[in-house]
Amino acid sequence: MIKRILVIAAIFLLINVMNARAASLEDSLSFKVTIVESSMEYEWEYHNPDEFEYEHGNTVIKNGEARREVMKMFRYLNISPDAKVKKMVARLKKDGHSAIERLEVRWINGEEKLYTWVWDKKK
Repeated sequence: MIKRILVIAAIFLLINVMNARAASLEDSLSFKVTIVESSMEYEWEYHNPDEFEYEHGNTVIKNGEARREVMKMFRYLNISPDAKVKKMVARLKKDGHSAIERLEVRWINGEEKLYTWVWDKKK
């Protein structure tokens, strides 16, 4: 009986650990973040397999620097199916985007599921 309980507990633990695993940008189909701050627009964008773009204002970057910036933002926002937009905004405000007016995040994971988070200061 004790063995059965231990096996069931181990299975539940394994399931929870697998669900808590952070999402990976490389396993994603698409990822896009738009931040509007002080009337300036910033955008990080990824399309599988190797399209990376980073924009701020009228400047567009599409090389290795864009890849680094997009990957950094994906990790920074802690993208996962359970992510919360309020946590994303709080972190952005704390770390350099204190005048954020709007945040929009769209992510299509490897299973083709679309996740969208939108925050607007006006609301």
